[in-house]
Amino acid sequence: MKKQLVLTLFGLGSLPFSATLASAIAAVVYLLAGKLDVENSFYLNADIFFLILVAALAEFYYTQVEADPKEIVADEFLGMFLCLLIARETGWIVVSLLFVAFRILDIFKFPPFTWIERMKSPYAILWDDLAIGVCIGLVYTLWRVLSGHSFWLA
Repeated sequence: MKKQLVLTLFGLGSLPFSATLASAIAAVVYLLAGKLDVENSFYLNADIFFLILVAALAEFYYTQVEADPKEIVADEFLGMFLCLLIARETGWIVVSLLFVAFRILDIFKFPPFTWIERMKSPYAILWDDLAIGVCIGLVYTLWRVLSGHSFWLA
C-alpha cells in the first residue's frame, strides 16, 4: 500500500497515542495560530481547507479505502477545521467547547451521522466528520446570532 501522506496528516496518524484526538487538536492549533487577524485570514484558511479536502479526496479515490483505519486522521482534522472555520471563533473557552462537542459526536456518531458512515463508499469515511463539523459550526453560529452576540454584524 502506498503512503497516504495527506490522509495520515504527514504521519500524525501513526502516533502511538490517540491520533484522532491529535489531529483535531492540530486543526485547533492551526486556526488559533492565525487568530490575530481572523477576518483577513478567513479566506486563506478556506482555501487551505479546500486544498486539503481535494487532496484527501484524491487519495481516497486512488487508494480505495474501504474501512476507517486508525492511521487515517485527515477526516477528523478537516471536520474540526471546518467547524472552527464556520464558527469563526478564536476564544479558548468556546474553541474548547466546540472541540469537545466535535469529539463527542465523532465518537458516538448519532444519526444522521451514522447513516453517512454506513454508506458503501470510501468517501463516507470523510463525509461523516465533515457533516459533524458543519453541524456544530452552524449550531454555534445560529446560537450566537439568536442570542444577540452576532459577530457577523460587529
